Amino acid sequence: MRALALAVLLSPAAFAQVSTSGGSAAHTPAADTASVAVLRLDHVADTLAAVRAERERIGREQAARRRDQVEAYVARAQAQLPRTETLGTTGASATLPGSWTGPVTIAEGELPNYALYVARNANLASPLHGAVLRVERVTGLNALYRERWTRGQTTYGYHGASPVGPAPIPEGLGLEVAGPGTGGVVAFTQRGATLWAVALEVPEAAWAAHRAEALAILSGVRLP
Repeated sequence: MRALALAVLLSPAAFAQVSTSGGSAAHTPAADTASVAVLRLDHVADTLAAVRAERERIGREQAARRRDQVEAYVARAQAQLPRTETLGTTGASATLPGSWTGPVTIAEGELPNYALYVARNANLASPLHGAVLRVERVTGLNALYRERWTRGQTTYGYHGASPVGPAPIPEGLGLEVAGPGTGGVVAFTQRGATLWAVALEVPEAAWAAHRAEALAILSGVRLP
């Protein structure tokens, strides 16, 4: 476009006629018209370039917004997926819902014949916010205490709560429990000489409204 403008400026019509008396260039209507045309063409070229640049900028911004939206959607979807937490070195694990977030603490070796694994749900947006999952492993008990374990007659597993009735669990003895402002369930299981107590403590209101979700968490505990 600028090459065209230069050609117009260099054309014969763009130069004034040289007067025979003074020898100085004189402006003519043709020269003025050519100059105006060149300026207009130059303005059109700048305008088109600006339009193209603006369209490219808008396109980049739209692509960035779409990319951010997709990444946010993927992050939300992944956050809803269940995850499995390995509990110590024994091979036990717990599958927790995506809405469950918070620390998992492991206490192994501090006491002989005893280990404790605790997961706490600190997600304020979770319907089970404030829930606590405790898994206890006990070994070294004699035959009498192992038999009592199968009936829930033990000091383990309750954590300040008391049994109030039976609870459905996949394996072992399941008892519904209640404590100050809490509800929940505890399961007593025996694997050879190893005894397991799996307890879920839930705030009372959440336990009443989301009992099925809570029981599903207990069912997601896998023992070796």
